[in-house]
Amino acid sequence: MKKNLLLWMNAVLLMIAGAGLSSCDSVEKVKDKTYIVTNQPSVVGVSYAILTGEFYPENVPSVYSSPGYIPRVGMELSATEEFRDDEIYSAYSTGIEGNNMNVTINGLNPDTKYYYRAFVDMGSMRLYGEKKSFTTLMMQLTCDVGDATDISFTTASIKVSFNESAPVLSSEGVAFGVAYSTNKNAFSITQTESNILTGIMLHPVTFSDEGATAVIDNLEPGQTYYYCAYTCDSGYHYWQFGPVKSFTTESMENLLAIDTIEAKFVVAEVTGHTMFPESMTGLKYVFHYSMIDVSYPFQYDVTMNVDGNHLTAVVLNLNPDHRYECWISVIQDGRTIAQSEKKEFKTKNPGDYILIDDATDITSTTAVINCQLSPYAYEGETSVLFYYGQDKNNLTQLTSMVHNGDQFTTQLTGLQPNTTYYYRGSALCILSIGYGDWFFSEIKSFTTLPSEP
Repeated sequence: MKKNLLLWMNAVLLMIAGAGLSSCDSVEKVKDKTYIVTNQPSVVGVSYAILTGEFYPENVPSVYSSPGYIPRVGMELSATEEFRDDEIYSAYSTGIEGNNMNVTINGLNPDTKYYYRAFVDMGSMRLYGEKKSFTTLMMQLTCDVGDATDISFTTASIKVSFNESAPVLSSEGVAFGVAYSTNKNAFSITQTESNILTGIMLHPVTFSDEGATAVIDNLEPGQTYYYCAYTCDSGYHYWQFGPVKSFTTESMENLLAIDTIEAKFVVAEVTGHTMFPESMTGLKYVFHYSMIDVSYPFQYDVTMNVDGNHLTAVVLNLNPDHRYECWISVIQDGRTIAQSEKKEFKTKNPGDYILIDDATDITSTTAVINCQLSPYAYEGETSVLFYYGQDKNNLTQLTSMVHNGDQFTTQLTGLQPNTTYYYRGSALCILSIGYGDWFFSEIKSFTTLPSEP
């Protein structure tokens, strides 16, 4: 009889062991009166983790429970072990299977240690399980790029191949593709915590076992581009760049180009040439220009005149003393089919034509200044204002200059001995009918003589 009893007890123990470790754990949890348990994560990725735990409502002390209240369980995540209030992220479980729960946390940073703990909300009271930690995987490059092919004036094709990590990271929301720039140094940082990549353009591709081809367009003719494979997290905060390669688009110089730009103050005369055959009907040539020394530039266009292969345009309403970027586009049926290489020009500054002289007849308290206005910028009756002072950046003293033959003159009096003074002239330039503005000459200086003994 004792032998049969022992066999029966052994069979029961084997059944319990066969049910798995979780069944044994559950028995122990109930026995130990544990009510909320923090387990190890079931999955840890680059930017997400699946955190697991257990909940035993029958073990919750009655002092924490209230009639009719349904407990809510979840996970707290923290960047520090102290679980400070300003660093805690809470996520509730969407359901419990038996006593087991899991919570998926997205938007994590790569290669970062996090602390977590299970919790159960009992009314206004939150009860916690044990604190644990995990570290997300490092960001790793998932693809590689080949040499650029099919290079034209404005396009290039780049073959992308994937490694064994790409399928898993793709399912996690990690993005990859080709990054390119005209600045090779833009890729010097291999991993950066920023969602703004200055000077870098992206061409994402979709994972495929056979690889992918990135066809990059809207490039500039005759321009060298640097490119590489990239991988980044789903939030576009962390980046990994591969080895940098380069290619140069075909030059339009022999086919379409800007030849000369004669820029004045507010007007520029432009010439160019085209080698597009006359058999291509419906072509329109447009000269584009944009100010590049301002914070928010606008692009302007003017249609060019065509005479055989010769192109001309007159650009109006420019701003004096500013730099511009310009190029020519060929448009057919409303679509841009070609674009010249970009060039720059600078409009003239009327202030450069206020020809102010060095001071003469300098004493300890006086000086004479002469000035001429070039007829290139100043015609007819005009006046010259004279600014001076001891602070180069704050010329507050003002007087007018007297017209004396072909020049303007002013005599300064009441100056301080042995003192340096800065000065410049200002004149009104008529830029077009009904439009003029005051411009300033360069700043010069002189020093008065010491006081006489």
